[in-house]
Amino acid sequence: MFDVGVDGIWNDMNEPADFTGDVLDRTKFTPPSDVVLEGSAGPRSIDRYHNVYGQMMCAATAEAFATQKPELRPFMVTRAGYAGIQRYAAVWTGDNDSSWAHLAMMIPMLLNMGLSGIAFCGSDVGGFQGNASGELFARWMLSSCFTPFFRAHTAIGTRDHEPWAFGPEV
Repeated sequence: MFDVGVDGIWNDMNEPADFTGDVLDRTKFTPPSDVVLEGSAGPRSIDRYHNVYGQMMCAATAEAFATQKPELRPFMVTRAGYAGIQRYAAVWTGDNDSSWAHLAMMIPMLLNMGLSGIAFCGSDVGGFQGNASGELFARWMLSSCFTPFFRAHTAIGTRDHEPWAFGPEV
């Protein structure tokens, strides 16, 4: 990848997940607590390592860039991490819904991430899963103008989430 000019990585799905649940309730995608991982402290429940898994993937990605392209400061974005993730990557809030409730959650979530030291953060503008209305998308764009990481992104099979997809008014 480095030889063809890759200067950044999007570490997506970089946390342990179980896709046997309802795709509209992603909170159920975390593997059960009786799944055990082996770490330096010995075997522990996945609950202990869940966020560290994404953190270490980003650390390994940063190490690969440092080894292969030491002159480059790569851009990385992740949706999983732990305290200190800002050392390696920008963070987006993951697979949110195209809903007013998730728009309302975006603001305190990003403010709290900023207070925790993760200044370069944002959400999927318009929501990732589901179909935003023109009004919801416009409001999400207005709110996201003040977030450092800003992108429209949506799941396969949903309507496009670009301003022009919602007509001339939006």
